[in-house]
Amino acid sequence: MTPSMDEPSLPISMAYDAFHEAMRHGPVVLSSPTGSGKSTQVPRWCSQTSRVLVVEPRRVACRALASRIASLENSSLGQAVGYIVRDERCISSNTQIVFATPGIVLKLLASPDGIDEYETVIIDEFHERSMETDLIFALLTQRRPKRFIVMSATIDGDRLARHVGGTHVTAAGRTFPVDIQYLGYPSDLPTTYQLETRVQEAVERVLPDGDVLIFSPGKAEIRRIISALSGLPFEILPLHGGLTLQEQSRIFSKGKRRRIIVSTNVAETSLTVPSVRTVIDTGLVRSTRYQDGRGYLTLMPIAQDSAEQRAGRAGRVSSGLCIRLWGHGGRLKESTPPELHRESVVPLVLAAMACGADPQTLPFPDSPPPHALATARDELTVMGAIQSHKLTETGRHLFRLPLRPELGRILVEAQGSDLLEAIVDLVAALDVDRPLFIGAPEYPEDDLRSMGCDATALIAAIRTGEPQTHALAPYTLREMRQRARRLRDAFGLPTTIPNTLPPKLSTGIGRLVLSADSRTAYIKRVRKRHIAWSNGGTEIALANTSAVNDNTRAVVVLALRSIGLDHRKGQLVATYAVPMTYAALAEAGLGETRMADPTLKNGRPFASIERHFAGVILHTEEHQLEGQHLRSAVAQLITANRLFKTVHETLKIALRERDLIRRLISRNLLPTHAMESRAEDIYLNDSLKWLGFRLETLGLSEPDELALIDRSDLLPAPLSDTARTALSRQWPLEVDLGDSAYDVFYDFDKRLVTLNRTRGGRKDLPSMNYLPAFRGFGVVVTYNGKRRILRPR
Repeated sequence: MTPSMDEPSLPISMAYDAFHEAMRHGPVVLSSPTGSGKSTQVPRWCSQTSRVLVVEPRRVACRALASRIASLENSSLGQAVGYIVRDERCISSNTQIVFATPGIVLKLLASPDGIDEYETVIIDEFHERSMETDLIFALLTQRRPKRFIVMSATIDGDRLARHVGGTHVTAAGRTFPVDIQYLGYPSDLPTTYQLETRVQEAVERVLPDGDVLIFSPGKAEIRRIISALSGLPFEILPLHGGLTLQEQSRIFSKGKRRRIIVSTNVAETSLTVPSVRTVIDTGLVRSTRYQDGRGYLTLMPIAQDSAEQRAGRAGRVSSGLCIRLWGHGGRLKESTPPELHRESVVPLVLAAMACGADPQTLPFPDSPPPHALATARDELTVMGAIQSHKLTETGRHLFRLPLRPELGRILVEAQGSDLLEAIVDLVAALDVDRPLFIGAPEYPEDDLRSMGCDATALIAAIRTGEPQTHALAPYTLREMRQRARRLRDAFGLPTTIPNTLPPKLSTGIGRLVLSADSRTAYIKRVRKRHIAWSNGGTEIALANTSAVNDNTRAVVVLALRSIGLDHRKGQLVATYAVPMTYAALAEAGLGETRMADPTLKNGRPFASIERHFAGVILHTEEHQLEGQHLRSAVAQLITANRLFKTVHETLKIALRERDLIRRLISRNLLPTHAMESRAEDIYLNDSLKWLGFRLETLGLSEPDELALIDRSDLLPAPLSDTARTALSRQWPLEVDLGDSAYDVFYDFDKRLVTLNRTRGGRKDLPSMNYLPAFRGFGVVVTYNGKRRILRPR
């Protein structure tokens, strides 16, 4: 392949010689502003001498760039130039330049020799710093392909070049001045409040010529904005990753009239949309956050570096205008941190291990926090993906699935189950993670949510749903069905989606999701007029669009979303949930068992065994006790003087004596042979625990074995003569003076003896002549709430 002679002159061409000289010496980091032509020209330069793999962050960019270069080469797409993205493979055996998304490239890196056929590997748009791209960078830095190139619009190129042991090459861009205007109060930050109305107001300010590019946080907002602008004399087009190549091509070809393009942040850096002179920036982006191991989507303000990238889109062909829908005094964060510093690194650890690498030792440009790696390993262990620090077959399966690990785990759990087909359809719906139900149908009987379960409603929508009849978002439903067919094919199921539902679907799904992750269970909390849901950690709310009815006391949560732009303060809302009973949660083994107060029936211990979860009792059942529960019950009955009567009073005195002897020995006030040390001595201050330990030592596990236990078995071994003499003469626990008696307590650290009067009406304090010497110790007496010193310390 050679560059066409008639290609337009681009700023990147000025770096041609420096780039090729740098390539002779090792890896190259190429910095050049967006729109300079690096994404189309550098792969062509490299393809003159090798087969090229370009890692492109987004599907839209993969298709668009491959199509553009194929056009420049006068070649059919899929021949000399092609792409591989999820669900699409447009290449041939002769393809010289292949664009692929990071997920596809990681699959290649995980397979033997999967990437060896490419002599040149290019990571494009590295400044986006996705987790997958950072991992690919680290893996390639470690593996050293023959030619390794990292391209970016905005990044510290010198630092990155040092990191890979390569050369930093820069190239100038071509931009025009952009006028920045703000549409909001001075202190405003980006918000969703009246978003469509404010976009309409901004459109009224657009320049008199050129196309308009509107940055929206997601597909749902794109559709609402397009609907709000539908009456304007513009051609209005969406731009996002879910478009087909044919739909996408409309964006990059010249329109017959002025256009408004409403895009996700895919147009921020990856693509140059021609003819744009005005940018309207909502200042928002949708991002995944994790809490307690559960992922949820949340809207966030963009950072200042993203705002500048977006504004620059208005200055590619001539001077332009950027209207920001926030106040000029609203302070955005300076830069967007790498994804691995702001999201769960569970996918990163899973992918790294699938590629045979240790994420702790990989040369990342910015290492993930150690605590995040440890948490991710714990998460994957809970999922069954890691065992003994190695990836399991379940882990390898999760990596191969085109899903977030928590959704993939549900599918893995469903394998071999009669519910596999239903779970495939459900997971496909959850993977889209956008609202499907829009309002209420005309007739109540057409509301798929009337069954009271969101899982059943989602599956029914995929199998039998009609947008008009059932009030469903048509684009969302179409995408859910596309994903369901893809997952069905991956699991060897018929790709034709059935139009029936299996019986008892709701409970079966709830139990299966619980077996994949027990943290999905939540219990209703009613506080006056407020209802919340808890699993013992962060409380969440249930979306008012959920099918779950008001009588439900427990749910299994399928999807979470954060309401509010500050994810630290925003409310977590369960958008989809499955109703569950307390009994079903108990059967799934949730929570912990506790024994209620034991009783005796015909001399045999009985008690109610309660299963507690998130502060409620799921299930109670009376049992004749055995094992640990039996030993605990017997210990409680003995301390309540209901079994082996009077033993407990004797035991308390014996434990106090033994504890005192132990402390005297530890301070060299008695010889070590005065008392033999025993394992149960750690419980000398807790007779209940001491009894439990002694009963375990005796081997009590069945009720009939109680008859074999003697009272003496429940008491410590008798004290030695040395110890007994010391207690009676020097260190008594009780002092009886005839008309009064005292309990004696020793504080060896303060060298203080305290006499608490327990009997007697003696008015005068006891004389030291009638007490043990207590040499070296101060002595005080307490009685009737008073405290008097007999001898100072």
